[in-house]
Amino acid sequence: GTKEFAGSLFFDYTDNELQGDTLAGQKIDRPKFIERRRGGSIGGPIIEDKLFFFGSYEKFEGFDIFDRGPIGSGAGREVPDFTQADFDRIRQIAIDVYDYDPGGVPGAEPTSDEKYLLRLDWNISNNHRATATYLYNESISLQESDGDDDEFEYFNHLYGRGAELKAYSAAVYSDWTPNLSTEFRYSLNEVDFTQASIAGTDFGEVQVEVGGSTIYLGADDSRHSNDLNYEVETLRGVANYNWNNHLITIGAERIGYDIFNLFAQHTEGQWEFDSIDDFENGVLETFFYGNAASGNPEDTSQQFTYEINTLFIQDEFQFDNGIQLTAGLRYDFYTSDDQPRLNENFVARNGFANTNTFDGESLLQPRLGLSLVFNDLLSLRGGIGLYSGGNPNVWLSNSFSNDGISNIQQNSFALPLPGNLLDGSVTFVNDEGGQGRPIYGIPSEYVDAVENGSANSTVNAIDPDIKIPANWKYSAGFTYDFALPNGLGDGYVLNGDILYTDIESSFAVQDISRVT
Repeated sequence: GTKEFAGSLFFDYTDNELQGDTLAGQKIDRPKFIERRRGGSIGGPIIEDKLFFFGSYEKFEGFDIFDRGPIGSGAGREVPDFTQADFDRIRQIAIDVYDYDPGGVPGAEPTSDEKYLLRLDWNISNNHRATATYLYNESISLQESDGDDDEFEYFNHLYGRGAELKAYSAAVYSDWTPNLSTEFRYSLNEVDFTQASIAGTDFGEVQVEVGGSTIYLGADDSRHSNDLNYEVETLRGVANYNWNNHLITIGAERIGYDIFNLFAQHTEGQWEFDSIDDFENGVLETFFYGNAASGNPEDTSQQFTYEINTLFIQDEFQFDNGIQLTAGLRYDFYTSDDQPRLNENFVARNGFANTNTFDGESLLQPRLGLSLVFNDLLSLRGGIGLYSGGNPNVWLSNSFSNDGISNIQQNSFALPLPGNLLDGSVTFVNDEGGQGRPIYGIPSEYVDAVENGSANSTVNAIDPDIKIPANWKYSAGFTYDFALPNGLGDGYVLNGDILYTDIESSFAVQDISRVT
């Protein structure tokens, strides 16, 4: 800590005029864009030699370049079999026949990222200090969902993807005696993800086949009902004790997860047409619809919590001859009070319930390391230990969200294909505008099929005998300091390491319907 205040400012800029306009010797269309990045920081004392602050800010405003377009458009990737005339015709049909404007050709589209940081440091006394930090970050950018070379998306088929992060942390460091020190930490991360169709989801996803390419308009099917947010809370305490030539570390940690996940595809329908003519005439090739039996996509969402708890102890012993031996033991165990909804049909088919989680699972992990300073130039090292790792969020989330009950999917492979969309033979319901329009609403027979559907859809379940991933890792290495002859210099360092991993257990996905 000093009496001085210090800060900084920065700014950078680029635009399309500062980039090339040819690719592999060919002229390409170069969308206009501007990118700016600006920010700054400031820090200094609040109370001299006692309390200090630091703050920073950064904002990026730029553009993502989308390079697909019809043949002859000059786009970096021209979609085969899809001409400007096809583009214009599909767009006009959508407007005139279905009362929907799909947007134009994506080009340079805006993206942004903004960050705030504030940190406080408090020298409580000569032996104790504390820190507190707050971080805010918000970002958003447009994304393609069907980005192959033989696919094209009208602008309104893109979706906004980003997140809002609020992160809080605090720590206290204490030296209680010359030999005993402690560290206590707390952190909370709140994350709210965004995956939203940029023009809303009133109009479902349309796919039109043009030659060998697929053309997309409307709201992307995976963004019809999509929301994810979670909190991660961490508590950690560590004590270090020096005794003779030993540094003994003991500690505990608890990481708690609180997750909300909503993901239901096709809640506004996926409408596939075999040609532009079929799109104009309302003749479907394939149709998909999914929802909760209640008709409310929110009822497909799931919220669950779980904790990863850790206890650990370690001893670093320094021998007088330059050998250091490190031995440790780590124990991880999972706890959770939540379970997926029981699917009786799954139990009848497979003989076990789909309600299993990681609650009660544990792993004891012994570890041993050795280092030797052989001489002033050469040092050796090696180790062996059992390690776990990997975040099981996706496995748990899938088992909650895909219980076969909450989210019921129907399609024209199992049900009769809806009739002509434009001749009045189909009744459309759940049109947010209340007008019963095709593609805005859903064929009533499919809504009825979902409402009356059996709880027998796809299920993701965790094996009752699942084991936490465990890998034995073996390592050996050296560091050699040397000089080159003939005046070529000194201070060269040669490092060599070898790592071998023996997988004892790991996560795997298996289609148990195919197991005999």
